[in-house]
Amino acid sequence: MAKSQLSGLVAGLKISSYKDGKFTEISFFSNLKITLDLDNMSRTFREQPQIQIPKELKEELATQTETESQVIVHINYFTGPNAGLLRVWNNTYLECKDSKIKSRLLFSDNIAIYPEWREVDAYTTVNFTLLFENLPKECNSFDLIEDIPEEGGFLFRDIPKNSSNVYSLKLM
Repeated sequence: MAKSQLSGLVAGLKISSYKDGKFTEISFFSNLKITLDLDNMSRTFREQPQIQIPKELKEELATQTETESQVIVHINYFTGPNAGLLRVWNNTYLECKDSKIKSRLLFSDNIAIYPEWREVDAYTTVNFTLLFENLPKECNSFDLIEDIPEEGGFLFRDIPKNSSNVYSLKLM
């Protein structure tokens, strides 16, 4: 039987050594290695060394993963009887109620960013999405604040934090 035929027969099989038409070392699933002495028909089993990751490195990687997470806010806006203009300023942020740490706006979809405007018709529903930096792990609730130098900025208070980091809000 050829080397390639044997490899295809067993999932996780790796031939490490093949000489003189004989398989002399075979690994299964990368943690168990079998050395074959086909001339004497003896088998020796040897465990592969386990990799130990230091606790500090695991904690650092967990922190990096948490930092790279994001908060998604879907907003449903019904215009009512008045047509108008709609936009969001890029200085919109989330503020954790517990720590006062701010998560800045990273991206928006289906809404204009200041200084541009989006026209909206009367009796129209507009759905848009805002993507923010992750909130601190210890945050239990937060505010969404559009801090602008004119009236009419978005303000949603006391939004309870959830495990999915995805929120749906209604704006009337």
